[in-house]
Amino acid sequence: KGDHMLETLSIRNYQEGDNIAVQAISRKDLDLAWLAGIIEGEGCIYIQWWKQTNPKYKNDTSLRSVLCIYNTDMQLMENVSRILKENNVGFNYIVDKRSINQMGLEIRVYGKGRVSKILNLILPHLHGSKKYQAEKTLELIDYRDNSVENARKKNGCYKKLNLRDDLVINQLI
Repeated sequence: KGDHMLETLSIRNYQEGDNIAVQAISRKDLDLAWLAGIIEGEGCIYIQWWKQTNPKYKNDTSLRSVLCIYNTDMQLMENVSRILKENNVGFNYIVDKRSINQMGLEIRVYGKGRVSKILNLILPHLHGSKKYQAEKTLELIDYRDNSVENARKKNGCYKKLNLRDDLVINQLI
C-alpha cells in the first residue's frame, strides 16, 4: 500500500547530455500532494464559534476547527476518504444536493486534533490562499492550546477562560 514508490525525473538545471538523477516519491506523499490540490480547488479551511450542544455546557461557545471538501464526483470523494482513512484522520460526510441535477458529497474534518493532523500533513504541498488559511488555523490552534494550558496552571482549570474576548483569537478568525 503506502510503501510503493513512484519515480520522477528532476530535470531542473540540467543540460543536454547530463546524467539525471531519479528521485523517488512515496505513494503516501503523492496522495497527500493530490489531496492538497483537491483542497485548494474544492476545499474550505476555517475556524468558527460554535454553540455547545451538550446540555452540560448549554450556554458555552467554543472554537471549532473545520476542513471540508464538496464535490459531485464520487470517485474523487472516495479517494479523499481513502487518504484520510490511511492517515488516521476521522471525518464525517453529508450527502447533499446543491446542484439541481446531481447529488454531491461533503466530507468534513472537525476538531483541532484532526484538523491539525491533516493540515500538518498537507501543508508542504499547499500554495496561495489555502496555505495561508492552513497556517493561520494551525497558529490559532496552538495559541488556543497554550492559552488553555496557561489558564490551567494559573487557576487549576480553564472554565473561566474567555476566548471570545481574546484579541489574538479575534484577529486570527
